[in-house]
Amino acid sequence: MKKYVLSQFTGHLYHRSRSLCSNTPLDVLPEIKNGLASGKPIVALESTIITHGMPYPHNLKTAKEVEEIVRSQGAIPATIAILGGTIKVGLSDEDLNYLAKPDTPVIKSSRRDFPFVLSKKLNGGTTVSGTLLVCSKVGIKIFVTGGIGGVHRDGQTSLDISADLTELGRHSIAVISSGVKSILDIGRTLEYLETQGVCVATFGETNDFPAFYCRDSGYKSQYHVENISDAAKLVESLVMMNSKSGLLLANPVPEQSELIKKEDMDKVIQKALSEMKEQGIAGKDVTPFLLKAIADATKGKSLETNIALIKNNALVGSQIAVELSKLNSDLLSLHGETQKSVLGGKKVSTENCAGISARISVENSEKNAESGSSQSSPSASKVVVIGGAMMDITVKSEDDIKFDGRTLNGRLQQSCGGVARNLADAIGRLIDDPPIFISAVGDDLFGKTLVESLPHVDTGAVIKSEKDSACCSAILDNSGECLFIVAAMDVFQDISPHQISRHENLIRESKYIVFDGNTPLKSMEVLLQISRDHNVPVWFEPTDITLASKPFKTKLFENITYISPNIYELLEISKTLNEGRNLRFEMAQSNPEDTIRQAVEHSLPLLDSIPNIMVTLGTHGSLIISRGESGPSIHHYKPLRVPKVVSVMGAGDCLAAGFIAGLVRGHSEGVSMAAGLNAASLAIQSQFTVSPLLRWVQCEAAPFTTLQSAHFGHLRR
Repeated sequence: MKKYVLSQFTGHLYHRSRSLCSNTPLDVLPEIKNGLASGKPIVALESTIITHGMPYPHNLKTAKEVEEIVRSQGAIPATIAILGGTIKVGLSDEDLNYLAKPDTPVIKSSRRDFPFVLSKKLNGGTTVSGTLLVCSKVGIKIFVTGGIGGVHRDGQTSLDISADLTELGRHSIAVISSGVKSILDIGRTLEYLETQGVCVATFGETNDFPAFYCRDSGYKSQYHVENISDAAKLVESLVMMNSKSGLLLANPVPEQSELIKKEDMDKVIQKALSEMKEQGIAGKDVTPFLLKAIADATKGKSLETNIALIKNNALVGSQIAVELSKLNSDLLSLHGETQKSVLGGKKVSTENCAGISARISVENSEKNAESGSSQSSPSASKVVVIGGAMMDITVKSEDDIKFDGRTLNGRLQQSCGGVARNLADAIGRLIDDPPIFISAVGDDLFGKTLVESLPHVDTGAVIKSEKDSACCSAILDNSGECLFIVAAMDVFQDISPHQISRHENLIRESKYIVFDGNTPLKSMEVLLQISRDHNVPVWFEPTDITLASKPFKTKLFENITYISPNIYELLEISKTLNEGRNLRFEMAQSNPEDTIRQAVEHSLPLLDSIPNIMVTLGTHGSLIISRGESGPSIHHYKPLRVPKVVSVMGAGDCLAAGFIAGLVRGHSEGVSMAAGLNAASLAIQSQFTVSPLLRWVQCEAAPFTTLQSAHFGHLRR
């Protein structure tokens, strides 16, 4: 049987091109992919304005000028379109020239049109709704356009309502536009946006809602923000909430570019609407027809205004994106002091680390980080995650807890959880290729919510069971520490051996398998057998003290490459592998050296079977203990300091997920641990088990202390 240490583990990963879902062709420009990975400001731009919104050559000239405006503010433009059945995120000059030409066959592509356009390998100019759909899949949070669609006039009888509105209600993305096109029923559009849960605000000194060509439609937004800083904070709160509904930031056209008075524009629009009805224009042809008719009637003034407002929106939107990136960088930045020597250990740098990562992978990742290029080969590898998804109900006491039957003041928070779900969620936010998630949920509201909480994860292998979705309640004290958990998890029995076997192709073709303790024992056996047969390395997350020893009761446990227990789960694993010996273990709150010593002494004997062990020690940090050719390597990392602890519920899962993501990207142990510590610190400061702000950021290796195995006693097996 082939075993892996982490140097082999990292080298075992391979490149796959990123896909929108499993088989959808998606081409993201390297500049944008690298920008998303490193947290740079990205501004999405639609392509319908090029293909259907303006005549040639104004469309091409405007598109290039808008991209240049975005760049001038320090952001990266990401014009989205479909070319030859491939979704393009970012267009070359050649692509722009091709799309802009009037003889290029292009379909105006909303969400509904994607399946046809992609299957027929056609060209598509993406509407607001189509662009939002792509933005949500690749992680772009700022989208600039001219004006969104809405409820058409007489829409209450025709039901002609733009898909832009429903799409805005599906994604936590900010759209900066000059309101709603004047040709629409603006009042009903605003009512519909409210129904969809979309936050509408005006960028300016008043709540006046603009009408595309005109600064004031006569309607009001609910809110307004007066500067870029406040606008960025508004977007930040939208992203943190992860409410699956968006923000429409209405940016009025500059006063000097408002070339037509509202009353005159209303007359022009009424005439154009009459001509439209006479000619029987309907559906997706309505907006292009009306825009052309209005441009003709105004002798080009409307086109001039259209160009001015889209440029102004690009200016404001890119400034917001830059400010948002700064806000996130402040929160995501890694802090830490060099760990002092403990237990006679010697302080070392990752350059001298012989334990955990292949030399070539480390060297390449460091060179790429210095040059700013993306990690091409390992970053797109596929990960399969197997295990539980459940609704977490967290109750945090605001009083000191006394177990005497009294009622305590507290706060209740409901969120999506489950160790495997958390791992898939976090990994999906940190690597390029969406991980595959194999699990079981009930055919109920909780189940629907759990699946919808993972837009960046391939959930096609999650089955719907007749059983209720899993749910657990965690009780936290007023410091945020978890006291105990009560859970109902019968549905996990439906993660059956049959289900694992059904997805054998996915598992054996993957390069990294992660499973949690909620996976049934028989399913673990099937999973480990597939892993052994196809030499796929495995990461086991023990999940809970009652589940930690489960896979070690199988004959195949030695195929596990990595485990990530906390100190109590480690003891259970040690007991199981030491034939039930009565081993003592107490966490020394006041003496971290004793805690670290005992954790190491329980881990070292396990290296005979498990080549890599990550032990979480709570406030005492983490250990990485690995088997090496010259003996064990033992590295101690201290936790990051956080200003406020909200909940520690997802911290361990995020630590493991960040570390896994680092390995997938080809980084060293130190950089991978830095990513894990960063993910954990964000989780601790969030009400969610996985912070909505989590994403990959370039970071330096986390400092660690090397401990010498000779200083520790060994528990005999």
